[in-house]
Amino acid sequence: MTGSRKVVRNSLFGVAAEAVGGAMSFVVVIVVARALGAESFGQFSFVLALTGIFQLVADFGLTNILVKEIARNKAETARVVGLVKPLVWLFSGVIMLAMAAAAYPLATSEEVYWAVLVMGAAVLVTFHAVVFGSVCRAHEDMGYNAVAFVTHKIVLLFAVWLALRGEHGIVGVSLAYFVANLYQWLFFYVVVRRRYLSGGVQWRVDKIYWRHLIKEAFPVGVAMVFRRSSLHTGTLILTALSTPVAVGIFNAAYRVIQMVDMIPFTLSIPLFPPFTRMAMESRQRLFDALERVMAIFMLMAAPIFFLLLFMSGNIIEVFYGEAYQAGETTLRIMAGAVLFLFQTGLLIYVFTALGEQRFYTLSSGVCLAFNVAACFVLIPFMGYTGAALATLLAELAFFVSGLWLLHRLGLTLNYFQAFAKPLLAAGLAASWMPLLPQEMHPVLSLALAVAGYAVAYPLAILLFGLVDRREIALVLESIKPRPTGSERSV
Repeated sequence: MTGSRKVVRNSLFGVAAEAVGGAMSFVVVIVVARALGAESFGQFSFVLALTGIFQLVADFGLTNILVKEIARNKAETARVVGLVKPLVWLFSGVIMLAMAAAAYPLATSEEVYWAVLVMGAAVLVTFHAVVFGSVCRAHEDMGYNAVAFVTHKIVLLFAVWLALRGEHGIVGVSLAYFVANLYQWLFFYVVVRRRYLSGGVQWRVDKIYWRHLIKEAFPVGVAMVFRRSSLHTGTLILTALSTPVAVGIFNAAYRVIQMVDMIPFTLSIPLFPPFTRMAMESRQRLFDALERVMAIFMLMAAPIFFLLLFMSGNIIEVFYGEAYQAGETTLRIMAGAVLFLFQTGLLIYVFTALGEQRFYTLSSGVCLAFNVAACFVLIPFMGYTGAALATLLAELAFFVSGLWLLHRLGLTLNYFQAFAKPLLAAGLAASWMPLLPQEMHPVLSLALAVAGYAVAYPLAILLFGLVDRREIALVLESIKPRPTGSERSV
């Protein structure tokens, strides 16, 4: 299979998994939010935010460097994994102790503290799963990652349902995450051992190699901590300055944005190995590919932005119910962040492929600083709406600073072709949405908006000439069944 076909095929695996698993993940959020209520859902959101930051501290960019190391020489997979695993266990133990110590003064109740401990164990299990999943990524076998993602959500949904049915509260829901993450770890362990490590793995402590990995991962690790902290800044500062109800309303809207963010996250992953190879051959070749990828990503982001902008009230009411209706304005404000998330999701892989991880660290730091400052200024006056506005401003800062740093490295971008034309096409296709009758049932109104957009936007894309025939041919070729051995020999 050619490199282009492999990238497209892996992207399609990611899209299919995202469509199914992402929808199921959102269902989990809806079920938890409706069952717990705004106040307890706010407490659970705090648990997720705090443990999510520590998960990134544990990883510290190590898994991305692992992909890079294996992608360069796949024959060394067993040796690299054997060197990394002891370091992963060492990080896990230290971070678990640090998480327990940090949560004690921050938890608002004993239940919240125990939920943090259980969820902390869950996210560290995910760290181990991602290490094995990185081996699949490095070998560009993204089908396994797609299967793991979808089946993980199935296990999670069932475990959450059992926890809520037994009325075990946020501790029970956290335990459900632990069970699902343990399944994901075992799935990747079995796949990797059978497919890539059939000869077994011998653990080795090599301090020199560890220093090399940590040195390579440090800029990415700091950046990832900055990035995850920025994603959770609104939740954490709202918890400190406002009420659990406000945290719950904010997170109901923010979860919609985070669900959308999984799309560029998933699509960016299979681009990392080819980006790495392109960077080794020619920086300009990487930038040429990046410009086209950014244009395609904006083509996907623009319609989602307008749908969230015009239909935010319907989305909140349909998914969460009237108890969360105050989140309508919050979602409408954060809709703009979608435009930036689709682009910034590429930055970590581009800068890492170029060996310029420090630029991603700098851009992530700018994003976090903007978010923290804006939250402390806006939340006391605007509450959860202020947190939403701070989130939007932070994502804009991340986007602008990232583009500026890429420009310094030599990227010359046609902004009109990459960003303005898709926005104009999507805006034209969505211009009729505000005309939908206000008295229409929210489910029917949302369904009509989505169905109408599915027809209008492709027509707008053709009108603006935004799709290349060669790209369509590549997609069709990538999904065409490959001939079997007997068919090849005929």
